[in-house]
Amino acid sequence: MTFRSPLRAVLTALFFCSGSALGLAQAPPPDTSAASPTPAPAASAPPAAASASPAPSPTPTPPYNRVAFREVGPAVAGGRVTSVVGVADNPQLYYLGAAGGGVWKTVNGGATWTPVFGKQDVSSIGVIAIDPKNHNVVWVGTGETNPRNDVSWGDGLYKSTDGGKTWKNVGL
Repeated sequence: MTFRSPLRAVLTALFFCSGSALGLAQAPPPDTSAASPTPAPAASAPPAAASASPAPSPTPTPPYNRVAFREVGPAVAGGRVTSVVGVADNPQLYYLGAAGGGVWKTVNGGATWTPVFGKQDVSSIGVIAIDPKNHNVVWVGTGETNPRNDVSWGDGLYKSTDGGKTWKNVGL
């Protein structure tokens, strides 16, 4: 996207940031301080005998139990994952394709991810496949497969024979 004036670029950025900030706002948790108080013992009641085991204390409800799942952001369009693929005999190796963010690879079960498709002219990924006999051979189909309010096109099928270090457009 190109902008003809710096002011238009700044206003566009502010528009998207303000929408994201509104999506992050949360409702305050309900007030639990108005719980009914425990009545005080009567003055004429004899003191209770010491019990061998203390009375169980109520378990507090974790605050995150009150938070409902919600979609955040304008139409939840950015950062969509379109394809994830791994191999059965190596549970640490995965490739992930994003709707507009290229291909990412992990070799440690997802602890860290490395972009491996950044030098191509297209970053919209539709599908990824790994050769089950040779894990260095990876195919990537470009172009988003999820029609939404911002769909990106691709430019064919890419193949890597070195685990994602280099890619060649093989057509289609």
